[in-house]
Amino acid sequence: MRKLYPRNIVEKSIRGEDVERIPVIPLIGVHSAYLFNIDCIKAFTDSKLMSRIQVDMVKYYKPDGVFPFMNLTLEAEALGLNIRYIDCYPSLTEKLNNIDEIDKRELNIDVFKRYINVIEEIYSMIGDRVFICSYITGPFTLGYQLFNGLQFFKYMFNSKYSMENVLEKIYGKLSILLEMILRTRADLIMVLEPILIYLSPQRFEKYCFNILSDIFKKISLSNKYSALHICGNNAHLLKSINNLDVNVVQIDSPVDISYARRILPEKCLIGNIDTRLLKNGSPCSIVENVKKCLEKAGETFFILSSGCEIPRTASSKNILSMIRAARGEI
Repeated sequence: MRKLYPRNIVEKSIRGEDVERIPVIPLIGVHSAYLFNIDCIKAFTDSKLMSRIQVDMVKYYKPDGVFPFMNLTLEAEALGLNIRYIDCYPSLTEKLNNIDEIDKRELNIDVFKRYINVIEEIYSMIGDRVFICSYITGPFTLGYQLFNGLQFFKYMFNSKYSMENVLEKIYGKLSILLEMILRTRADLIMVLEPILIYLSPQRFEKYCFNILSDIFKKISLSNKYSALHICGNNAHLLKSINNLDVNVVQIDSPVDISYARRILPEKCLIGNIDTRLLKNGSPCSIVENVKKCLEKAGETFFILSSGCEIPRTASSKNILSMIRAARGEI
């Protein structure tokens, strides 16, 4: 019988096949820098350093898959907007004044190449055994990042620029990052759309359904898996999400995983461990939470993970407890 590596178990779970155990892929990014006492700013800006510490993190925790650091400012940085680091996380210090500025700005492709190098370097070291994941910022959340938040939401009611046109313009300018990732050896592309949590199902379907469908179609045609990340309580959007051709859906801890399973019976769910618990809880509370989650989520179409990216200073004992509990080792 052919030996199954962690990456094989993840793929079987995404496809809804029977697995010998539930795979586990915590969303670990900047926590790796904290774990190994590495300067987080250097890790964000040095592709070789980020890839090395992510591989070291995999060796330490032994998850079934790995992401680069989550960075919602990457595309904005490529547009030339300034960023600064607050508590080790990149944050924009300036915004665009209007949608027309996007056309006037040249993209710094080197910013994207740095990110692509991380994916390829991680794959070259552990991609034969471990499932390799990547991120892009979705068009709605990217729009919110690029403009003042209130101004961006006003495009829903603007007569000159419809929200649909604004999102198409954003996506058209920055889809090059998606195209570049599609040419890498990443197994999965997760679209980060945390700001969609503020939309009603009606506005989600009106403004975002078609453009997300286009993104997921491109990912599928490139023989990669797709994922949608909307952290927080996204329960009100799950029925709409079920109509998207997306492989994996992030379910954060505020959502009852059994409810998500009923609404999304043939989507692979990823989550649903509370990141606050991983930071402040005890190993015993983590083990209890994991066991309840596994019982509710079912034995197929599920990847145990944190509900969102794991906090930088989360307890390594808690993360190890989550992974070991998922495998029935404790």
